[in-house]
Amino acid sequence: MKKLLLLCYLCVVFSFTTYGQYHYQDARLTSNFSFREAQQLVTKGLFIQAIPHYQQAFKNFEQNKQPFSKLFCQVEKTFCWIKSSQYRKARELLQELESSTVAYPLLLGRVLEYQALLYQRQTRRRLDKALWCANRSLALRQKHFSTTKPKEVIRAYLRVAYIFSKKQRYIEALERIKKAAQLLQNHYSIYLDALMHHIQGLCYANMARLLTKGDQKKHKFSRTKGIKIYKRALELYKKALTPTHPKVGIMWGNIGSGWQMRHAEVHDSLRKVSAFGGNLSLINKACNPLIDSAFQSILKGVNILETNAVNSRFPLAYFSWYAGLVQGRTIRPNFAHGISLYQKALVHVMPGVYSTDIFAPPNLVKLALQENVDDLILSILCSKADYLVKHYAKSPQTRRKYLDLAWQSLEMLEKLLEKISVNTVLERDQLLLSQNISSYLNIRTRAFQQYQQILPKDTLQQMGERVLRVIEKRKKEALWKNIYSKVLRRKALLPVENQKKAVFLQQQAVFQARQVALSTPGTLERLQAMDSVSKYRTLLADHEEYLRQNYPAYRRLISQTTHLSLTKIQQQLLPHQALVSYTSNLHLVFVTTKNTLTFKNLTPGFEYIREHDKELRKKFNAFNNSLTNTQKGRERMTRNWAKTSHQLYQLIFKPVAKMLPQNITSLIILPSQSQYEAIPFEALLQAYDTTQKAQANIKQYSLINRYTIAYAPSLSYLQPQQNKTSQRQKSDLVAQFLAPIHFGKSQKAASNRGQMQKIRKLRHFSKVASLDSLPHTEREIQKCQEVLARKYGAKRIKTWKGARATESRLKTSLHQPTRIVHLATHAVSSTLSFELSKLFLYPESSKIDSLDGISYYGDIAGMRKATANLVVLSACETGVGLDIGVEGMLSLHRAFLQMGVPKVVHTQWAVHDEATAELMIKFYEYLSQGHKEAEALSLAKRYLLHNKIKSKGQTYATYPPYYWAAFRLTQQVFD
Repeated sequence: MKKLLLLCYLCVVFSFTTYGQYHYQDARLTSNFSFREAQQLVTKGLFIQAIPHYQQAFKNFEQNKQPFSKLFCQVEKTFCWIKSSQYRKARELLQELESSTVAYPLLLGRVLEYQALLYQRQTRRRLDKALWCANRSLALRQKHFSTTKPKEVIRAYLRVAYIFSKKQRYIEALERIKKAAQLLQNHYSIYLDALMHHIQGLCYANMARLLTKGDQKKHKFSRTKGIKIYKRALELYKKALTPTHPKVGIMWGNIGSGWQMRHAEVHDSLRKVSAFGGNLSLINKACNPLIDSAFQSILKGVNILETNAVNSRFPLAYFSWYAGLVQGRTIRPNFAHGISLYQKALVHVMPGVYSTDIFAPPNLVKLALQENVDDLILSILCSKADYLVKHYAKSPQTRRKYLDLAWQSLEMLEKLLEKISVNTVLERDQLLLSQNISSYLNIRTRAFQQYQQILPKDTLQQMGERVLRVIEKRKKEALWKNIYSKVLRRKALLPVENQKKAVFLQQQAVFQARQVALSTPGTLERLQAMDSVSKYRTLLADHEEYLRQNYPAYRRLISQTTHLSLTKIQQQLLPHQALVSYTSNLHLVFVTTKNTLTFKNLTPGFEYIREHDKELRKKFNAFNNSLTNTQKGRERMTRNWAKTSHQLYQLIFKPVAKMLPQNITSLIILPSQSQYEAIPFEALLQAYDTTQKAQANIKQYSLINRYTIAYAPSLSYLQPQQNKTSQRQKSDLVAQFLAPIHFGKSQKAASNRGQMQKIRKLRHFSKVASLDSLPHTEREIQKCQEVLARKYGAKRIKTWKGARATESRLKTSLHQPTRIVHLATHAVSSTLSFELSKLFLYPESSKIDSLDGISYYGDIAGMRKATANLVVLSACETGVGLDIGVEGMLSLHRAFLQMGVPKVVHTQWAVHDEATAELMIKFYEYLSQGHKEAEALSLAKRYLLHNKIKSKGQTYATYPPYYWAAFRLTQQVFD
């Protein structure tokens, strides 16, 4: 929740900072009465009221043939339109003014500045484009006004600093502020000084958690320092403007947000050291003065903003919402006051849709007219629904109306999400949206759990189907849309050159983002890469907008929502199959068979959710940590691990087992999109016999003995098999194997493909030639090739070993008519930056990126649609990556799914080289016998579970799940 608050703060509050013309004086302008009136109104924050006065001044100057003054009025009118959220009018006029003000550098500089302001405030924020405009404005003003009008240069520096701060590049923002401060010493302006302190306060108050240790030594920062700077900005604003100006209210809100962040820091630190004996009530009481200060400061800001609500709609909505959040964290929260604050936020953020009466239904006619949806709207509705569900849970007998009101808010939120075009959440500026959707799904789940206690069975069944459709529709939605975006372009019959341009710009943006991740913070190389990312993302967004405006068919297709039909899904299931869908944080599970849909709460009750989550995390961490703590030759798993595995089974799968009919032998699991996504269900123990050894328990009770298990990203992905594999009968090749084996000069053998553990920590690792060899991969692909050749013939099997297993060969193999592409190599997954996850192949050239032997996530995901039906990633941690909420883990296997590969075999941890070779050989043996991929993989796992491996004169057991449970099959098709 703290991360969500910070991201909302960065994405919303920053956009309230603007640069009015409070200090500009010119006799050509101030001699006009209407212009002076407009300036005075702007100084008071009355932007809407100032627009007609600027219009009148424009007419006067036009009659008197004063072109500069006339254009100045037009420029300032766009500023007022932006401030009053009339973005379309402002955009159209600014585009016209950019060409008509070329002869007047002063006006052109302001036009570019206001374009930057527009791109940061509009609903579809474009920070990269805003930064580009701001930098152009700065360069222009430095060229023309360094000596004659230095305040224009100061304004430009502050604008760039402000955008850097919004992009969370605080150190670069402070560097621009420093340059502005040097100029301000000799050319002082109270308003610009206030503005400088305002942005400086934002940086110091928010950058603490984002700085590296090296940066922390160079830059002093603290929440308290940020609050002090805010207070200084507040005093300066009062002098430069009026006491009721929106900026004064915003500064009070910023001060309150600083206190709230400080409260969170102190509260967390006291809990970590178990202050007051770990008594949470005493800790809350000790921290209460901080949260009270936060609430009172934000409330002051809200009261000031309400005096000019028409001109400060968005900041008023934001701080009303923030006040509701903070009020709920006080020792004695007032429900009536809190819900009224949330309602006030909705009234101002969606005028005409909501009224001050919390029980009044929203105006759906007005909602239909709302073109775009802001992240702030989603955050407010989520918080309101969460607040109502918690209030209902305290007294269910008397508060049913509040639960219904929460459900109404959730249904409204679903309608709004339909209006959002989510092409990808891989961009950093989409992270907030992903977190909002995660919160929405969690609250939807909790509300449904409450309804289970009061609704009749038939009504509850209908609601359960609705909840399942919503949850599965939102799981990895961006991945689904990413997969089909290219298909939609072709379906809309877009010109080929336009399709190619979109692909090229996307590839360049991803490549430059990777260069940012690879470079050292603060270096020129990193700054240049960041600017390149901004450039290509801007061009890509412009191109996408061009396609939407000029091709109605594409606009219609891209805005269509997916309709999830449970009936059609059930028709695709075989009698012995079942779908098991978990909600976020494993609070609720749905089981779908060919004829039934059932659901079950996995939590004991609303009041015990926190304790349940704590216990689940504890068991999961113990299970996960000990699972991979097994080395070659170690035949005995500890009794503690076996016991933990059974306890985890009881928490998350025992209720499911009771719901499954006896004839079910095959499961497709749709995992929770959180840290629990990586749980290997095959390794869970159905029972635990204390009289037996751990070895016997694992062999006898592992879930893999009972079920064939595969995984799917969400129900939205699952398509009929024939749609995905129609080319199988035409395929010239059955399989292609790629195995570099020796990567360069090093002939040292890696006893474990997990030798990459050390390398994974090195962000700059790129020397493929120094990787250890994988000798068992040679045996692996040789035996697998022989198995398939016996059935399909040697001509239909291709093997690319050593120097022939290159990036170029991988691209060719994926797009040839081939059933299987098998990669046996090293891999590195990054949980900090998905751009750094990569596969290693044999290098063709160290100087050319596409031939250096390193295939990054973006390189794979950016390829055209693959024709292969199955990709096997026989490498380490290809299913592990950065976790970003509802989108789950951005791992290497996801990149292949994004290419359109129907089925991918991947790994969840660093796998053992020799055991992996044995598992793969068995997998292909069962595959050649006619088993489906999921069945073949399960049978291969059972073989390792119940047998030993003979190697170099010794024999060792592979029953520990470490050897076989890492591999899982993720599919986008039904069998």
